[in-house]
Amino acid sequence: MNKTVTIEELKRVVKNIIREARELPYSDVKFESIEREDDKYKISGVYEYRALFTGDIIEAGEFEIVLDKNLEIVSVKIFPKTERSK
Repeated sequence: MNKTVTIEELKRVVKNIIREARELPYSDVKFESIEREDDKYKISGVYEYRALFTGDIIEAGEFEIVLDKNLEIVSVKIFPKTERSK
């Protein structure tokens, strides 16, 4: 029996992947597409990390993430468009 995966679950997993890969305390993501094929999810979209109090964008970019049916990482591509200084 296949488990139904919700958008919220995918969003949580994608946020965690971006947070860890870009060393961000948190980020907001917006999905532009979700494709399902061969028991994999190919998700693309944009992310933003904003300053907590001012709301200024500190980092923003695009992503393409492929997850298997258990929501484990198959591949990750992150393309920062606006980077914070470290």
